[in-house]
Amino acid sequence: MSTRWIILVVVALALIGGAVAWYLGAGSQGSDEKPVVTAQFVDLSHVDAISRFRSCQGHLVVPQDGSEPPSNMKHYFRLTREASAAPSVVPLYAPFAGYVVGVRRFHGPEYAAGSSEISIAAQRGSILGSRDWQFTFLHIVPAPGIKKGTAVTAGQLVGHAALDYQTPHSFDVAYSKSALLPKKIDGWMSPYRALESVFAHMDPMVLAAYQPLGVTTEADAIISREARTATPCQYQGDGPQFAPPRGEANQLNDWLGTPEIGG
Repeated sequence: MSTRWIILVVVALALIGGAVAWYLGAGSQGSDEKPVVTAQFVDLSHVDAISRFRSCQGHLVVPQDGSEPPSNMKHYFRLTREASAAPSVVPLYAPFAGYVVGVRRFHGPEYAAGSSEISIAAQRGSILGSRDWQFTFLHIVPAPGIKKGTAVTAGQLVGHAALDYQTPHSFDVAYSKSALLPKKIDGWMSPYRALESVFAHMDPMVLAAYQPLGVTTEADAIISREARTATPCQYQGDGPQFAPPRGEANQLNDWLGTPEIGG
């Protein structure tokens, strides 16, 4: 091997080592800055209901630290009957200016063609990923040119809803910090270090548009930790899927708005 190639290999290893050291050290915590949602990320005329933070819908979604009772700390956006019949007409937009810090393609017969997960953060992040607070679309077909590292502006088209077999009438969003490695909790691999409701981080003008769905303040979209602890979600079997809410758990009202269709 020539001296030139040896130097290139040494430099490459040093760069990779530095990135890994940053990722495992200072970068492992990420920034405490929480981006504000300044643009509507979906046309709400296509949405008839939204699940509340800490609902018993779908499956377990909690951070790794054990601080939360079993619940779903994402929001499902349930589409109208008309929108569900033609998901490609439901465009999704960047909630704030920043960068695409993650794109993960879903594979399997239960997923629509191109169905993916897209995460957006205010800062670019490293080649190994971002530990900053980020907004994530789940069950989205990315628009052309949207990939990891892409800079986006608030309100820019980033894709359209992918109505998968598992979620035939909805897409979902998360506002979170990623952990270094996933952790198994009750049969589900949690990738999250922390989770908060996206409604707690909306510009007032953005939040105001949700009033027809029953959201006057951010608290309307959130089931408190205390309330969920007192009325716990119940698993189907050993989890991580939740049983349909019944009795006291259902009294917490998992949904904002009124779903036109089930599923």
